[in-house]
Amino acid sequence: MKTYKVHLIRHGLTQGNLDGRYVGARTDLPLCPEGVARLRRLQEDYDYPAADKLYVAPHLRCRQTAHLLYPGVAEQEVMEELGELDFGRFEGKTLEELKGDPDFEKFAAGSPDAFIPDGEEIEEFAARCTLGIRTVIEDMMKGGVESAAVVVPGGVIMGLLAAFGYPRKRQLEWHCDDGCGYTLLVTPQLWQAAQAFEVIGIMPHGAQTPTPLSGR
Repeated sequence: MKTYKVHLIRHGLTQGNLDGRYVGARTDLPLCPEGVARLRRLQEDYDYPAADKLYVAPHLRCRQTAHLLYPGVAEQEVMEELGELDFGRFEGKTLEELKGDPDFEKFAAGSPDAFIPDGEEIEEFAARCTLGIRTVIEDMMKGGVESAAVVVPGGVIMGLLAAFGYPRKRQLEWHCDDGCGYTLLVTPQLWQAAQAFEVIGIMPHGAQTPTPLSGR
């Protein structure tokens, strides 16, 4: 039976990331010089497997990352559904600036009644990301695309793998560095029967952990 590989990759660093700010759907920052340098380092040390097609979240940081890592693939299909969460009132702020905000403390603790003031509902975010990955997989199957790279924010990766990935892990256990991620194996029978896929490797290939840049 034909199978499909999806390489989920987190975008490179922005200045907002370096400053520890919540960079969500409202803040369209470019990659910062350090972010570009870290992506180049990953390219030198490891291997990004070939992709027949590129799918990207709409943010500039994702589109720039895809262009840097896959310069030979000119066309990028923009997936609005795979964009970052709208952090509302938390957008652009640091943990220090949000300290003492009761709404933020509930959100950070994962409280069942947590919500983002002026932002996106967590359930809505999960629903649109689900629609996004389903659209990608269906498009690959219909078009005979055997291997694709999908460049998105880290929160999208963690949410998708916690929902659909095997082996089963909690969301935070799927954390990965900028420029890193996971390779998924999509088997039509498993996907259609259980809406699930296997996580078979770390991106980029050759990295022993999804956080090879930590501490560097």
